[in-house]
Amino acid sequence: MENSHKQTRNRREHFVTKRRASTKNTRLESQSMTTRHTKIIVSSHVSSVDGTTKPFVKHLLTKFNYVTVIYHPFSDRTGEPSTCDSYVSGVLKEKKEAKNTPHENTNYILHILYNFYFILSKKNRFDLFVGIDCLNAFCGIILKRLKIVNKVILYTVDYAKLRYENKIMNNTYHLLDNICVKNSDFVWNVSKRICEVRRQQGLKEDKNLFVPNGVHINKVKHLSLETIDKRSFIYIGHLKKEKGMHLIINSFPTIVENIPNAHLFIIGDGPYRAELENLVQNLGLKNFVIFLGAMNHESILKEIVKHGIGLAPYTKEKYTFYCSPIKVKEYLAAGCPVIITDVPDISLDVKKHKLGFVVNEENLQDEFVKYSLKLIGNPDLYKECRNNALKYASNYDWDAIYDKSLKRVISCNKT
Repeated sequence: MENSHKQTRNRREHFVTKRRASTKNTRLESQSMTTRHTKIIVSSHVSSVDGTTKPFVKHLLTKFNYVTVIYHPFSDRTGEPSTCDSYVSGVLKEKKEAKNTPHENTNYILHILYNFYFILSKKNRFDLFVGIDCLNAFCGIILKRLKIVNKVILYTVDYAKLRYENKIMNNTYHLLDNICVKNSDFVWNVSKRICEVRRQQGLKEDKNLFVPNGVHINKVKHLSLETIDKRSFIYIGHLKKEKGMHLIINSFPTIVENIPNAHLFIIGDGPYRAELENLVQNLGLKNFVIFLGAMNHESILKEIVKHGIGLAPYTKEKYTFYCSPIKVKEYLAAGCPVIITDVPDISLDVKKHKLGFVVNEENLQDEFVKYSLKLIGNPDLYKECRNNALKYASNYDWDAIYDKSLKRVISCNKT
């Protein structure tokens, strides 16, 4: 009799445990399904250079079933239309376009109107609006007041105290920025320096999120240390004077004198390219400095891994103090120690984690030569910096960054 009661009790306990497990699994599946079916809008200004928007959108398309992406062209893409791409399960289902003018200021007004036109024409409600810059986030905040979107993220991918020389334009930019900081549900910032600006604006810590730029780690195929050319320098970026490449080229004759077969490879294009090419010609460096031109991102990642040292010679201009340069993360992910000026805040990490060398921006030429010779002339030091670079970059995979950041937003969205 006692054994019979015991067996009955055991069966009951087994059933209860199984039922609890089933309920938990159902709840998790339901939660996953709810997350996957979150309807998201992204509105961004985009330039001719790949930046933060592209990897963010790519991540969303693999994680969410309903994604709408609005692209507005920056001034370097004058003449291109604004577009609205609607995706279902990662497949483009609808594309709309709206014309822009040759005038930048007029286009900003049009971009606000186009955001409303694209979204209101869908006659739908959305769970999350991500405005990449304050102009787009401002539209999201209005749409939230109209109960068309539920949550708004201001995603700050760049920041400047003096963004525009025109005082009215600059004051308007900061007015919109302040409105967005106060009214967005979350503010994502690509650098810790921008996070500090948000603190000064009175933003609460639970809304002030550091979402750094990253790299697709799985797309970087490393070469062995013996295969790469440690005497080869690589630079990626838009070619304009503020990027400081003329200072590197001016100091390169000294590099060539001290390092046989040293070469500098430059990926990118821009208004300053012709002057840089003339400088190379005048210094007799035609056989040592190679302009590779603009490349697609996949080709860039394949190229970086062949080279020994990545260069980031930033000068002090309106964006660089607050920037989070993607190319530096890509250099590091490729195993390239970097030589960077002390302008962006990632230079602090380069120094702290021994990822290469930080040079004083005002003494860039002399220090570039000094630290280049030191890195290339000391195989043990080079190997240490390379290993540190690979380890550091492994913490900045785009998908891991966005999984963590979106999880916080989506979980809040359900409460």
